[in-house]
Amino acid sequence: MFPEWLELYIDVSQYTYLEIDQVSKPRFFKFVLDYAMDQCSHVSSYIPCLEKERVDDGTVELTAKLVLGHGVHEGSWNDKRLLIARFVVGDPVGTGSTVIQKDMIVVFLEGRNDPDALQEWLQGLLDQERAEPLPDTFRVYRWNTCQSYWYEESVESSRAIDSVVLPTKLKKEIISDLEQFLDEETRAWYNRHGIPFKRSYIFYGPPGTGKTSFIKALAGRYGKHVCFLQPNHPRFTDDMLKTCLQRTPKNSIVVMEDIDALFNNRHSMNKDCPLTFTGLLNGLDGIGSSEGQLFILSTNHLERLDPALIRSGRVDRKFEFSFCTDEVLAKMFRRFYPETQMCKEFVQVVRLKYEKITAADLQQAFIANMKKSDQDVIDYLMRLYEREQKEQVKGKRKVTVEKAME
Repeated sequence: MFPEWLELYIDVSQYTYLEIDQVSKPRFFKFVLDYAMDQCSHVSSYIPCLEKERVDDGTVELTAKLVLGHGVHEGSWNDKRLLIARFVVGDPVGTGSTVIQKDMIVVFLEGRNDPDALQEWLQGLLDQERAEPLPDTFRVYRWNTCQSYWYEESVESSRAIDSVVLPTKLKKEIISDLEQFLDEETRAWYNRHGIPFKRSYIFYGPPGTGKTSFIKALAGRYGKHVCFLQPNHPRFTDDMLKTCLQRTPKNSIVVMEDIDALFNNRHSMNKDCPLTFTGLLNGLDGIGSSEGQLFILSTNHLERLDPALIRSGRVDRKFEFSFCTDEVLAKMFRRFYPETQMCKEFVQVVRLKYEKITAADLQQAFIANMKKSDQDVIDYLMRLYEREQKEQVKGKRKVTVEKAME
């Protein structure tokens, strides 16, 4: 049952053991690897890998890391001997570009026929993984369709709500509605009236207007994880949607971006994806999802969405993220130049050139002039406007000359 060298090392009949393979149980496989590196008093071998890590200045860089290697690694738990063995089984299998073997971990806990102790140890790993992230951070998860689990993509620094510049009314409405839903008395009210305890929003508007940025700011402020879900895989079925919603990490927001790209008139926009329109509606209705789940859908084209998808009760609130208003222009200018007295002049010069502009586009002007004064930014935008006016005049003159020549 085990490699010969393992049975020579310990008498397996005196232990209760747990078998975990990397393919069918990838999440628990990772839990045990991390536990062994932190808790085992004797680790006999290591395997190098590269991981992304956020450094003090907020940037992300690749770092070298050692993970648990093959062999037997020893530790203890609750005064019991605990051994973790990692090894490969079966014949090598070619995958086209490489050759792999099945990677196994077996956890041996001292004591015969003691599954309760092993269950307690395993539950401790899960509880530790579900623990809240460090202060001022939140976790980002994505769904692994092939192996059916939410994997942690990154831990990100929280973004202050005030750093996302939106119209005051819009921001207040979203925060007020969310805080009411998160209030301790809300769950009891929902249950008392037989309403599924979940909340769904749709953020709509042009790209670059702050939808994703504000979602991350909300996650940081309210201690939520963010689970990005893109249900367009060839194996993503209605049942898989139900499964992934049942398994969402505790205290999370499920984000489905560009929801308009999934269905058009209830017909899938991706012929290779088996998810049905009905399955999507059931998911948003809370069927199969955990209680208290928050959904945020985003789209650049609200008009393309089927009315059944965004009806009341399925999507509770719709919030428009529009092009910058004059209020937002002034707020953004003051954010980059807190001491400025020239907000009015800035708004005026922006409006000379742009009737519609997104916060993302406007930010590029500040980046281009990051070491310059508020007056320099205004002069920069004015020059762009004057240059455009001259080009338009030249264009009109050219057309007039060409018509005269005709």
